[in-house]
Amino acid sequence: MWIVGAGLCALVLVAFANSIGGGLIFDNKVILLEDPRIRSLTLANLGEIFSRNYWWPYTETALYRPLTTLTYLFNYAVLGNATHPAGYHLFNLVLHAANVLLVFAIGEKIARFWLAVAVAALWAVHPVVTEAVTNVVGRADLLAALGLLTSLWCHIRAERSRGTARTWWRTGVVAGAAIAMFSKETGIVLLAVLPLYDLLLGRRIERSVVTGWVLPVVPALLFLAARQAAIASSVIPIPFVDNPIVRADFWPARLTALAVVAKYLKLVVWPVTLSADYSFPQIPIASGTPSEWTAWAVVAAVTVVSLAALRINRALAFVVVAAFLVFLPASNLLFATGTIMAERLVYLPSVAVIATAVAGASTLISRVRQLAVPFAAASVILVVILTSLTIARNRAWHDEVSLWTDAVAASPRSFKTHGALAEALYQSDSSRTNLPAVIALKERSLELLAGLPEPSLVLEPYREAATYYLERGDWLEQHDSANGTGRRASYEAAAHWARVYSDVLDTARRSANPPNVKQLTEAQLLLSTTALRLSDPSTAVAAARRGRLSNPFAAAAYQAEAAAMLDARRIEDAAVTLLTGFMVTGDGSLRARAIDLYRSGLDQRGCAVRSGASGPVLDQDCEIVRRHICAASTEAIAIYDTAGRSELAQRARESARQEFHCAGF
Repeated sequence: MWIVGAGLCALVLVAFANSIGGGLIFDNKVILLEDPRIRSLTLANLGEIFSRNYWWPYTETALYRPLTTLTYLFNYAVLGNATHPAGYHLFNLVLHAANVLLVFAIGEKIARFWLAVAVAALWAVHPVVTEAVTNVVGRADLLAALGLLTSLWCHIRAERSRGTARTWWRTGVVAGAAIAMFSKETGIVLLAVLPLYDLLLGRRIERSVVTGWVLPVVPALLFLAARQAAIASSVIPIPFVDNPIVRADFWPARLTALAVVAKYLKLVVWPVTLSADYSFPQIPIASGTPSEWTAWAVVAAVTVVSLAALRINRALAFVVVAAFLVFLPASNLLFATGTIMAERLVYLPSVAVIATAVAGASTLISRVRQLAVPFAAASVILVVILTSLTIARNRAWHDEVSLWTDAVAASPRSFKTHGALAEALYQSDSSRTNLPAVIALKERSLELLAGLPEPSLVLEPYREAATYYLERGDWLEQHDSANGTGRRASYEAAAHWARVYSDVLDTARRSANPPNVKQLTEAQLLLSTTALRLSDPSTAVAAARRGRLSNPFAAAAYQAEAAAMLDARRIEDAAVTLLTGFMVTGDGSLRARAIDLYRSGLDQRGCAVRSGASGPVLDQDCEIVRRHICAASTEAIAIYDTAGRSELAQRARESARQEFHCAGF
């Protein structure tokens, strides 16, 4: 037995060794690099992990996976992996190896030895599991599978033991259940998997058997109570672009989900084209196309075969039905989930498809003995092929550019794959020489978004498009100044997408998920900057002022408004804006910019700036400085009053009256 176990672990190592060199990309950047809870092992952080949702503090979600987050803390703080990816990947690899061993151990108890070996070996190296293994945040699926398989294994052993041994095995049942449920919500299906095993494969149902079913209810109740406390106050809409099923009518939604089931089955049977994303509109809502009818027919055939297996092979029936139970909560068949399709969701359920194929081959061999040797040879060849595909698939997860390049090819109708590749290319080249390719990808992404029922359902693509075009215009100005037509076209495109971004944000204010202040300000500053590039200072000033009013405590808004005023030759107004910004935000760069203005000719009498202990300072006894400070004080007080900061407003009035000797205060 240990030789088989060692061989299975060796297969996992060969197939996934090159995953260890992968980066922390995709969702890993947020969950692993922006979660303050995993920075150090403290009681406060442990409390936050068990009392907050999985994506906290980045966003509010209905996901509650404290044990998964706890393992990230173990990697980050205890093992000291911090921002180094190798330790996280190695941890995932070990979890997958443990799951493979458990699949073999359970398979060997319910079927013939070599069938269990074949199923475990094929699953160990199958490319469809790469998203769970190679993508670090796929760990939730790895841990949930580990908990479920451990609990089932201990349940099997408990029913074959007596006395103290049975007690220990049942303790393992409870521990495995806790691991499954607190790692991922779908772990709660264990409550149905254990009775299913006993009904199909176990002994006569007695009180001791029922006791084994009841024990996992304890961690289930604890999990449900903890989850409710963590997300009770959250209103969490499912993003339409991640799962268009959320807005579909009941039957089209269910039929779409069934068509997706067929896609999963195809990926397990033919794992050549895999993708990290299937966002809108890659998978359309069902409308009765020939390909959808084919998909439904496949699902119907698989269902019939599964039902027939209940009579023919109870072990296979258990595997298939148990896999369906594990898959069901994330399938969109019962209710809409956070994604329309993701390969990590079939990490454990894919065992059933592999087991069905192996069982079918075994049945054929039992009738035609001469096929035994060819079958063994074919199995070895298949393991080699799957291992090769998995090694190649791991390379796609190496960095953002390779991941999204692969995803664009696999999901050519997903707006997100094109947009993500555009951003990955943009971030990969600080010289910005690849901006034409970046812009082409972003334009394709925006074309795909044209079918959105509401443009406000997604915001960032419009901002990114404006930014790319703006930087393209600036690049042409610096490197190809003779290309005035191309430069102006880039700035006009930037202005167009900035206006679209602003309009979409205005629409989104009335939605269930309104934009934040930063986004509102950002849109106006983009409009202001593009207007400046197009020599339209009045539009630039108006946009910058709107941006500043939407977020009066952001220093960048004052910088932008001052720049627009300078372009409009409103130099004194620019000085007042900079001083207002310094009073409100305390940002020293605003005061420094004001000093530069006075020195560059605004102060014709030469009294505005004097030397101070730590550098140049404004001389408030100078008439122009006092006039500007008094005007800035008026604006600052109005800002404080509007923001409800009466104490700061009163303090500003007193300073204006007593320190600056301003009239009217």
